[in-house]
Amino acid sequence: MTELAEAIGDAVAARREDLLALTEDLIRVDSTNASYLDADDPARGGESRAGAVLGARCEAIGMRVERVGPDASRQNVVAVGGGRAGGRSLLLNGHLDTVPASDPEAWTLADPRGPERRDGALFGLGSADMKGPVAAGWAALAALHDLGLEPAGEVQLHGVVGEEAMEHELGTSGAIEAGFRADAAINLEPTALVLATASLGYRSVAMRVAGRSTHHGNRLLSMRPGGESVGVNALEKAVLVVGAMQELERQWNAEELHPWFPPGSFTLHPGTFESVGAPGLPAPVFFPAEALLEYGIWYPPGWSGREVEERVEGFIADRCAADPWLAEHPVEFTWGYDWPPFETPRDQPIVGTVATAIEAVTGTPVPPPSPADPAFVGASVDSTWIERAGIPVVTFGPGEMRLAHSPDEHVGIDELLTAARTLALAIVDWCGTG
Repeated sequence: MTELAEAIGDAVAARREDLLALTEDLIRVDSTNASYLDADDPARGGESRAGAVLGARCEAIGMRVERVGPDASRQNVVAVGGGRAGGRSLLLNGHLDTVPASDPEAWTLADPRGPERRDGALFGLGSADMKGPVAAGWAALAALHDLGLEPAGEVQLHGVVGEEAMEHELGTSGAIEAGFRADAAINLEPTALVLATASLGYRSVAMRVAGRSTHHGNRLLSMRPGGESVGVNALEKAVLVVGAMQELERQWNAEELHPWFPPGSFTLHPGTFESVGAPGLPAPVFFPAEALLEYGIWYPPGWSGREVEERVEGFIADRCAADPWLAEHPVEFTWGYDWPPFETPRDQPIVGTVATAIEAVTGTPVPPPSPADPAFVGASVDSTWIERAGIPVVTFGPGEMRLAHSPDEHVGIDELLTAARTLALAIVDWCGTG
């Protein structure tokens, strides 16, 4: 380890308590994404309150803090430092909103927003996703401040709103469009300290399957030749559609859809299944007149949202052609969210900068991405919108995505410290000092 890396490690260690305290203070703020809340919910405004906590810590280390965004009630915090010597600029990005606590009864904490340290980890809602990672970004900047190392290039820390409801135009994109750009970016989502240069894409879809309602006593008649003139059970037809979606998922799992991702990475998740009887109510005494399915689909880099639509609709149409009713009454698709994947080439300079910092801190070289050494984020992240703004971006942060949105969410304390050391080294390498 170099002398600089040792000095940064010592400075981060000296800020250990401040790093944990900031994470805990952010967890205590109920910053549930406003789109999940009723208009009169007292938690509304929590995203901005969390931003105020972060902003105050940034001001305390000499950074200029601004609040920006198209929604005055949900402002992003942007802290700016360095830049007087004209080096390359860097943007650290993280969201401050959370989802509501999932299954509160399953938490071992009395209050998911009452942080607790135990077993080498910090527990609490948002600890991994992603208040801990944002605090690690702050701690990296605080360590450089304590060492008197002012970045030659401008460095920014964005604490944004809206991510948990796919509202990038209010959050990450809103901050960038307000003029806060950089030559490269590090998105701080939890990757378990893996250097991630790609993510899954996400599409949501609702499917309506039509039936013909009748009294359930007519089931025998409906099963005879010509019985479709009597009644058609939409639920049973929808089961055929579910089976076709499962077949398509198996097909995707058997193919190499992207060389960096292991088999099974791209899935078609059934989220809801509802059948509706003749009077518009689910009831066992009617043949369901329609069935409604909702899916979340994870797709690979290199595909567009439109390509997902074409692949799914084409496959379902092909499989349903064998069923006379579904052939004549095709499934109706309503496509919803499209959060595209991001993919940064491994020869981008910011990739090398972060990889070098990881090796300097951990002593382990970063391997090339492969199914054996995945280098992707298993969820949608704001790196997509940073990339689409023309800024090369990687995703790197402490914590595990599998713990996000889950009871007893937590982040390893050592991971927080390692992330802060790595980020501080990457800032110095990228921006220089002056």
